[in-house]
Amino acid sequence: MAIRLRPHEAPLPTDTSPEAAAVQERLFREMGPAGRMRAALDLSEAVIEEVRRSLERLHPGATRREIDLAFIETCYGADLAREVADHLRDR
Repeated sequence: MAIRLRPHEAPLPTDTSPEAAAVQERLFREMGPAGRMRAALDLSEAVIEEVRRSLERLHPGATRREIDLAFIETCYGADLAREVADHLRDR
């Protein structure tokens, strides 16, 4: 959870000291837009990989397609996973 001080300011994390938050904000500003985008994409990729590894541990022996469908269900819901499974089956 974060607390927004003013509409134009980034929210202040509640689990971070103001000093640490200021350092983090300065570092993000120094990264520039491309650096911040790269950091966001790297974090997103790391989360996706961790979810997939978790699903593989939960479902040993599952095929890649089964893991893909479990990933879709976990991240986007059962309805979409069912639609994708139906589409793949009908191809």
